[in-house]
Amino acid sequence: MPKSALAPRFTPKGAAVALTPGDQEGLPGVDHLVGRIELGPQEMRGEGLLICISRSEAGKPYDTLLVDLNQDGKLNDKAPATTTPNILRGKIWSSFTEVTLPVRHTAGEDGLVDYPVSLWVVVADEAETPDAIRFTRTGFLQGEIKIDDQKYQVVVADANNDGIIAKYDSWAICLVSDDAKAEPPIWRRMSEFTWGGEKAWHIWMNGTDGSSGEILPHDPGITRQEDIENRDFMRVDRMAKQAKEPVPFETDCEVAIKKAADAGKPCFVKFETTWCLPCKQMDAYVFTAQDVVNAVEAEGVVCVKVDGDKHRDLADKLKVTGYPTGILLDPSGEETARYTGYRSVKQMTAFFQTAGE
Repeated sequence: MPKSALAPRFTPKGAAVALTPGDQEGLPGVDHLVGRIELGPQEMRGEGLLICISRSEAGKPYDTLLVDLNQDGKLNDKAPATTTPNILRGKIWSSFTEVTLPVRHTAGEDGLVDYPVSLWVVVADEAETPDAIRFTRTGFLQGEIKIDDQKYQVVVADANNDGIIAKYDSWAICLVSDDAKAEPPIWRRMSEFTWGGEKAWHIWMNGTDGSSGEILPHDPGITRQEDIENRDFMRVDRMAKQAKEPVPFETDCEVAIKKAADAGKPCFVKFETTWCLPCKQMDAYVFTAQDVVNAVEAEGVVCVKVDGDKHRDLADKLKVTGYPTGILLDPSGEETARYTGYRSVKQMTAFFQTAGE
């Protein structure tokens, strides 16, 4: 139920499934590519779930998907899913949404469980043949409990697209209320406690399909608010002293690198995207902090922002694989340091201080 108000506000990173050419005579489309998705307990996976994508017309993007839903080794047991490819961030995306895959957890007729996913392939141009298709779960599980005569929903979500519910997956206890000001649920790993109201709880599952389990009270020795503050890794950054003006960023990378070279100064290239939440968080809390601004000024660093989606050539040239990525260049343009992912005020202050070493 991905459209439910209870749906997790996060999805796992897409899992890649290798594709190879396959002789699929009698199936719709041309240039068939086949792969196998491995879901569920290892002992129940067999060879994996057979899937196939094809083009409805030669030379056009892939737009047709077939899945062996009854797991008989054939792909003609149901009409194919089709999509209209679109352009996103300079590439062609073929996305198949609202696809439900069967996942076997136990032997017998009752051992198959529905697993809703979205799948997609991305190519640079229409003629390109993708070597992989990616997918991520879109659904979740829920069940109702009462705590102090108040209704709550227990929500469980697969966190790594393997089709099973285990200790590394996610869960939360959500208050059933129309009050927009109600406290948001606290998502934790299945191996950790979470909060329902002001009480802490553990969850224990019966089996790997997540269909049943038990909620047990837990005493963490701290209050809900104390626990939230202890786990808030950005709290220190939000409370850091703010500068009157944030770190100044150029917008043209070539100009910034030349400016730094001419002045004999280091250059900091910050790769970001419009959809990157950690990028926005660093802009709000880190590059506005006085300590970070002081470190940039002390070392005379020339800073520039680059949108990795708009400048894929530069991102590929500098081997950027995730966002945010920060790269420090010496005056000659040689890389001296880099990071990927959120960095705190303390970490970024230290990062810029290395520019003078």
